Amino acid sequence: MAPETATRPWHEDWTNLDQTADPQWFVKFLDSTRGRMTALIEQDPARYFSFLEPKSGKRVLDVGCGTGVLIHALAPLVEPKGEVVGIDLSQTMIDEATKRASEKPGNLRFTKMDAFAMDFDDDEFDAAMACIVFQHLPDPDKALGEMVRVTKPGGIVTVVDQDWETLVIDCGDKDVTRRHRNFFCDHVPNGWMGRQLYRLFCGAGLCNVHVVPANHVMHGAPAAMLEPMVRETLQRAQDAEVLTPAEREAWEMEFDCRLEANSLFIAFTLYRTIGRKPIGEC
Repeated sequence: MAPETATRPWHEDWTNLDQTADPQWFVKFLDSTRGRMTALIEQDPARYFSFLEPKSGKRVLDVGCGTGVLIHALAPLVEPKGEVVGIDLSQTMIDEATKRASEKPGNLRFTKMDAFAMDFDDDEFDAAMACIVFQHLPDPDKALGEMVRVTKPGGIVTVVDQDWETLVIDCGDKDVTRRHRNFFCDHVPNGWMGRQLYRLFCGAGLCNVHVVPANHVMHGAPAAMLEPMVRETLQRAQDAEVLTPAEREAWEMEFDCRLEANSLFIAFTLYRTIGRKPIGEC
C-alpha cells in the first residue's frame, strides 16, 4: 500500500529537507541511489576526478555535498596541503557528512552554507563542483556565479545534473508512462537542467566549455527507492487531470507487480558540464 501523501517526499522538499517530517529519509535515499556512483569513484579515484585536475595542494569546493561520500576519495588526491570543502544548506546533511568523515583524511571538512551567498573570498578554490543540485535551485545562474567567483582564474568549474525528460521507466502503457514522465519533469524546479547547463556556463563567461553525458541505470532495491516519487507523481498527475483515475489505477497495478517481482527498471541521463574560469580572454 502507498504511504500517506503527507509522508511522501516531493522534489521541492530537497530545498528544505530539515523541515520535513523525516529528514533521514533523504539520507537513506542518497545512500540507496548513489551506491553505483560511489563504487565507480572508488575503483579509480584519480581517473574519475580527472576533470578536476586534482593534485597536491589544490583546494576543491563541493556545493550541495549531501552526505559527503562522493568526495571521500577526492581528499587523498590533493594531499598534502590541499583541502576538499563540502557545503550544504541542510544541517542534517552536514551533520551526516561530518560524522562519516570522522575517520577520513583531515583535509576533508563540511560546513552549512547557502550556495547563493558563499562565505568565501574571491578566487579561493582551484576547482568548484556540484552534483545533482542545480535542478533544485530557484536561481541556478546565481549559484553558478558564486561558484565562478570563488574559483581562481584558470580553475575548473563543473556541474553534473539530470535532464528528467530522459527518464525511462519500464512499466505500463507507453502513453501513460510518457505523460507521467513529462508531468514529473515539468514539476521539478529545473527539470531540463542537464540540457541547460551548457548555456549557463557560456553565459557565466567560462572557457573551454564541454559536456560529458552518462547514463544512470537503477534496478532492484535502488529503483524501488524511487517508489514514493513515482506514486506521488501519479497522484498529482491524476489531481491535475493529466491522468484519468482508470489510467492511474492500471499503471499503478503494473508498477506494483514490478516491485513485487523485483524487476523494476528505471534510468536517466546525467550531463556533466565543465568549464574553466578565464585568466584573460577566452
